Amino acid sequence: MFLLTLFASNAEAGGIGIIGTAGTHQDRFYAYDLDDNPYRISAQRPDYGVGLQAVLGDRDDFWVGTARVWMQQDAPQSDAGVQAKATEEGWKKVTDADVPVENTLTYAFRDTPRNIGAASAGVQWRLWGEPLGFQLSLITNVGAGFLTTDSTEYLFTQIGPGVHYTLNDRIQVNAEVAYEMRYRKSFYHGSTFNLGVRYLID
Repeated sequence: MFLLTLFASNAEAGGIGIIGTAGTHQDRFYAYDLDDNPYRISAQRPDYGVGLQAVLGDRDDFWVGTARVWMQQDAPQSDAGVQAKATEEGWKKVTDADVPVENTLTYAFRDTPRNIGAASAGVQWRLWGEPLGFQLSLITNVGAGFLTTDSTEYLFTQIGPGVHYTLNDRIQVNAEVAYEMRYRKSFYHGSTFNLGVRYLID
């Protein structure tokens, strides 16, 4: 996508708008048994946000550039999976029948929401439809959660289908659902749903 921007001509059209996001992301923390063996707790947690979006390119083009910046909030982590994990095969067994399994594990998790400043750039590929009507598109984005309160910045990529409907010469509504992969020391999987409105200036 970056190489495409190097060879693209100057854009004389585009649009600006607002966007809302909601989705899920994979979140992890670790529990430890009495021998300090680590066990990874992983769960899908919701996230949601609101921000600004921009489109660069003529509406008649089969692909246009997109840019977004938004504030996002990740839901608190949950320890609901600890009890289930403690009984799975392969976890340390308790030799003293008087000691509950959960009491052999120690762990700490984030029990408050996490606020994130995020931004992305990408390409919207028109697969079917008319520029002045309904369109089916493919969205491909790369970006970063670049502003966090706990120094957990990350990279991410998104890919998935989108629908775009142009109400008139100026107003376009966009809705997209995509697979999202985050990377910070390891890969985290999730999904995102975007809903927005754009004011076209071409």
